[in-house]
Amino acid sequence: MASAGNNKPASELTKEERLERALAPKMAELPENQPKGLLGDPGLNVGKIDEFEPDLNAGISQENDMPVLWMAILLGYLIFFVPGFVILWMSKRVPIRTKVIASAVMAIAAVAFLLYLRLRTRV
Repeated sequence: MASAGNNKPASELTKEERLERALAPKMAELPENQPKGLLGDPGLNVGKIDEFEPDLNAGISQENDMPVLWMAILLGYLIFFVPGFVILWMSKRVPIRTKVIASAVMAIAAVAFLLYLRLRTRV
């Protein structure tokens, strides 16, 4: 079997010799293994000291965030629709236009549900 270092032209090599030449290492040493993170980002370097500066962002919604306010309005509306309207109209962070639109949608949904119940009991 020929070694990977022979100087024959590629057309004269056998299949095994071409495979051996193709698989011959091109570099003296492989690069350092760097495992990828969950989303393809570089993995953690445990040898490096993190420069951590704490802040108030915990990555979760705080009690004064808009998503939390809308969740309270929705839950108040679903449990008994009056608290949903009260929370909506008492909040100062929601603009008047949004309050009117949300109130109209909630009122139409409540009337549709009551009509559905009325039609359901007639049958």
